[in-house]
Amino acid sequence: MKALSVPHALILVCFLLPAVCFAQEATLMFENGETLVGEVLECTENSVKFRYHSEGKDVVGTFKVEDLDPYSFYTIRKQHVGNDGTAHLNLAKFGLQHDMFLVAIFHYNEAKKLDPAMVEKFDKEEKPALLENTAAKILARAKKAVERGKLLDAESDTSVILTHFPQTKAAPPITATTSTSPSSDRSAPSCSQAPLVDSNTGVDN
Repeated sequence: MKALSVPHALILVCFLLPAVCFAQEATLMFENGETLVGEVLECTENSVKFRYHSEGKDVVGTFKVEDLDPYSFYTIRKQHVGNDGTAHLNLAKFGLQHDMFLVAIFHYNEAKKLDPAMVEKFDKEEKPALLENTAAKILARAKKAVERGKLLDAESDTSVILTHFPQTKAAPPITATTSTSPSSDRSAPSCSQAPLVDSNTGVDN
């Protein structure tokens, strides 16, 4: 029998072992803390199509982004988008809208390096409303926490607004009794790293 050449041998191995050559195992985490281990078939900005094993069978399901843990979705989504300015800016928006401020900062700055003209347009046309809406959402969450008697959660959300959204309408006036300790913030350490801010200057663009 004629020996297989190296390229043919590699093709045969990939044919016999597709899971090794093509499938990449991933873990999908849901908002309720449950997880699924399987393979991502498709990931759009709104959902993940996922193959997993259940009760001895392969099952394919499509899960909406709102049902998933935001960081779990982000880790999958970033592997299924390009590396251009638009991809980074969309990931920055997602990070901002889901309290992942360091994620937002990183991708915003990457987008700015790759496509400064696009980011300049975004800064003028979209960013102010996006920051206001996100801050308002966090403020509403803080108010609900107060109503439930969860004062530490309310203080944490207030600190997030003061740290990341100091120029928005949701930001309370800073007084001597207002806590601004970064330790109560869940994501970022300083005002110089506010979301969608150039981290090199600390100045909102």
